[in-house]
Amino acid sequence: MESRVGRVRTLTSKIDTNSPSPRRAGGFTLLELVVALVILSILAASVLPSIERLSESMRYHSTVRELVLSAREAKRKARALGMPVDLLVDTSTKRFVLTASPASEDFSRSIAIPEELEVDVTYAREVSPDNKTAAIRFYPEGGATGGEIVITRPSGAGVKLTIDWLLSDVEQQTVTVR
Repeated sequence: MESRVGRVRTLTSKIDTNSPSPRRAGGFTLLELVVALVILSILAASVLPSIERLSESMRYHSTVRELVLSAREAKRKARALGMPVDLLVDTSTKRFVLTASPASEDFSRSIAIPEELEVDVTYAREVSPDNKTAAIRFYPEGGATGGEIVITRPSGAGVKLTIDWLLSDVEQQTVTVR
C-alpha cells in the first residue's frame, strides 16, 4: 500500500484583494469623521436658537399663568379671611407677591418676573404702599380696586390682564406693543 501525502493550504486571515487597503475593513477615515462632525455642528447651530426661543416662551407663559393664579388666589383669600388682600407688583425689581398686610411689603416670598419681559401696571395709587410698588386690592365682599397688568415679550407681543373692579374677575387678552 502506498500512502499518499498531500499538502493542504489554510488561510489564516481573509484579505479582500479588491479593496484598496487591507486596513480599510475595520473603521472610518479621518475625512469621514471630519465630514460627520461638520454636519453635526451645522445641525447644532440651527437647533440652538430654537431651544432659546422655546425657553423664553416657557418663561413668558409661566409668568402669565402665575400672575393670573395669584390674582384669583387674592380674590379667594380676601373672601376666606374676611379682609382685603393685595397683589403687589414691584416694577423696579420685577417681582410680585400676595399680602394681607400691605404695610409690611414682604417680598421674601415673591415670584420673579424674567428680566427679558416688560411689565406695566395700571393701578389705584391710593392703595399702593409707595411709588415703585403697584397694588391691586381685592375686597372680601368680592370687589377690587381694579387694574391692568401688561406683560410684553422682547418681540412686542404680550398679554394684558384686566382685573375687574366690580367682581374682581381676571380677563386675559393678547396685545401687541410696538
